[in-house]
Formats: sequence, C-alpha cells, structure tokens
Amino acid sequence: MKKIIVLLFILSVQIIFADNIFSPLMDFINYKVLCKEVVVTDTLYLHQGWNWVSFPKLERTQNNYVNAIDLFRNIQPLPDYMKLQDTSGIGLESDCSMWDPSQYHLCSTQAFKLHLKEDKDFKLSLTGTKLGDNYPIEMGYGYNWVGYWLRDSQNYQDALAEGLDKVFGIIAQDWYAFNLHGNWYGYIGVAGGTFEYGKGYIIITETPFVFQWTNSGKESTFVKDDVAEILSYKETKSYTAVDIENIDCISDAVEVGAFLGDECVGASVIKSFPVHLKVYIPPAREYPDFRFAVADSSGILEFLDDVMYLDTEHNVYESQDIFPFTKGYYNVNLGLAEYEVAEFGKIESSFGTTSIDYIIKQATDVTLQIFNAKGQLVKTLVKGKQEQGNYSVTWSGKDENNKSVSSGIYYSRIETAGKVLNKKMVLMK
Repeated sequence: MKKIIVLLFILSVQIIFADNIFSPLMDFINYKVLCKEVVVTDTLYLHQGWNWVSFPKLERTQNNYVNAIDLFRNIQPLPDYMKLQDTSGIGLESDCSMWDPSQYHLCSTQAFKLHLKEDKDFKLSLTGTKLGDNYPIEMGYGYNWVGYWLRDSQNYQDALAEGLDKVFGIIAQDWYAFNLHGNWYGYIGVAGGTFEYGKGYIIITETPFVFQWTNSGKESTFVKDDVAEILSYKETKSYTAVDIENIDCISDAVEVGAFLGDECVGASVIKSFPVHLKVYIPPAREYPDFRFAVADSSGILEFLDDVMYLDTEHNVYESQDIFPFTKGYYNVNLGLAEYEVAEFGKIESSFGTTSIDYIIKQATDVTLQIFNAKGQLVKTLVKGKQEQGNYSVTWSGKDENNKSVSSGIYYSRIETAGKVLNKKMVLMK
C-alpha cells in the first residue's frame, strides 16, 4: 500500500527543470536519463566585431551576479582577444593570457557589447536558470542597457506595452526607434523593431520607473536589411541613426552612404523610402568634412551637399548642418547643391514687421509663405514667376485676414521647382 501511495505521489508531481515543465507521466525508471536530456543548453552565436548581447540563462538564483570570466571560458573556439563593455563604458578585456580586471560580474537583466577580433564564428553555451518573464527591471533616467530573456521574439510595441509611453527611444544593433512628440520614427517596419532572445538593447527613458517585459503571445520575426556592397564601412560600438526620407535629383542611385572626408562611415541599400542609415562616427578631436553620397550600380559616387533636417517639434524641414551630431536620431532630405534655385539671405524683425531677403538663382515659379510653430499657414507673401536676382519682402505681422498675429516663433518657407527651404524666425512686437 505504501509503495502504491509513493508511486502515485511521484506521478502527481510536475518536475520543473530549467525552462521546461515536464509531464508527470514520465517513466520514473528513466528519470535520471531524462533529466540529462532536459537540461537545456542555450547557445549564443557570436561573430567578428561587436555583438550586442545579454545572458538570459546563468548558473545563479534570481538575478544574482555571476563571474563573467568563468562564463567566457566556455566560448568555442576560445578567441585570441575579446572585449566586453557595459553601460558605464568600463568592461572586461582579455587576450586569453590575462584578464583585465581579474574579477568582473554580470547579470541577466543587463545588456553588454562584446567585441571579438578574429574572423570566425563563435558559440557561447549557457546553462542554468532563466528569469521569469515578468521579472522587474528598475529603469533610470536616460540610457538603460537592458537584456531580453523572453523566448518569443516580439515587436517593440508588444514587448514594451506596459512602459512604452515612458520610452523616448530604443537602440538595437540592427534597428532603432524614437518617439518624438508622440510620433514614432525610425527602423520600425516589417523588418525592424523586434526584440530577440539573448540580445542587448538600449532603452532611453525620460523618467525612472519599474518595468516588466510583456509576453503578448504575438511572435515577430526580424528580417535584416540588405547589406550595402558598393559602399563599405566599419561598424564601431555605437552609431547615430539617420532616416533619409527622400533623395532629390538622383534616379539611378542604388546605395547611399555617410562620409567623413573620403571614409565611408555608414551605408544602406536604396530600396524604398525612408532609407535607414546607421552612421558610425569614430571618436576624434577634429573631424574632416561630413557629407552624404549616393552610388550607382557602377560605383560612381555623387556627393549631396543639400541636407534638409526635420525639426520634429514643428514638423518642418530646415536647411542646416547636422554634424557634429548632438542627437541620437535625425530625419533628413538629401539633394544636390547645384540644383538649388533659391537661398535665404538675412531675416530681420523689428517693431512687429519682418524683412526677408532671398536669392533666386534662375527664373522659376516662387512661393514664399509664413507658417506658425504648429505648421499652419499664416500668410502668402509671394506667388508667381521670378527672374534670377536678389529679392526682399516685408511681412507686416498679419495673417491672410489682415489680423495681427502674436509674437513668437514662425517659419518662412520658399518653394521653387519642387524644392522647399524653411528658415526659423522670431516675431517680436
């Protein structure tokens, strides 16, 4: 009778091991053999260069730290050189004869950037336990390096469902997304915006909060963009995200790239717009000229000197330099300087009126209008054909109904031959 009770007890217990819950109907005689089979070993596949990683399964309890050196000795084949960096910029380095520092710890909730020097395929085996899907993460203000340990790959909106409204930006090794004034920009289409098991991510927040991954049950598949083959560049540990909404005057371009002097620092294939470009700027005290260029199928380059930058707050494009970078994300229109037919001169405001100088480089139809900070049309000052020459027009500070407008920020916009130039100005009364 006791044997029967014991056997029934054994059959009623679910054996929980690693990530898996196993059936109580398993053959008890084969228990030891099955336990060896169900010890799940995860594998991180690593490559030459930088790898943005996390370590979802470790030999520890809860989210305790583990010795990184013991873990990295399991990399196969053992690399001649490796470097690990965390959010502080300080990390672990090894030439496999010496580790610096001699003690370094990591945990599953944190993301890391791992650099391998050799042109080989590497594998790192991970054993142990995995955190629960809803394990809490304390997010601080600014940049948070976060690991993703859920099994299912998910779209960023599903994975971040509980905290998405507090997120300003997400930077992954292969994609990016930025929330600017309620609108999401970036590499977030069918091919982007996917969190994957064992990857590391930078989540930018504007307020501290406690965060949990959401398991939506909606699996997403990441599809990487085609790699540029004509324009070659070297990936570094970080990049600036640039979306190119349009490229004017080029019909046969197949790739677009960013250049520091003659060196390409990022390139993408032109298949549709926007083109998503990751620009890898090496650290330096002084930089050569920064420019964009397109390449045709024969490899001939044409540099684009006309850069229109999107002011996302007011939703207008402005002609201005964007380098050196001061932000993590830019949205631009590109064109050729020699196709410019208009140019702003001085804009001066005094006692409620504004004088706007501009240049027309060749005879063309010209529209000069004033818009407010919300992007609403205030006044049309010029509409019609103008010959080449210098022009000046005065805005009285009134709208189309001849009513005076309030002091504040406005934009003068010139449209010529399908091209638009915007310039910010301040009306003071």
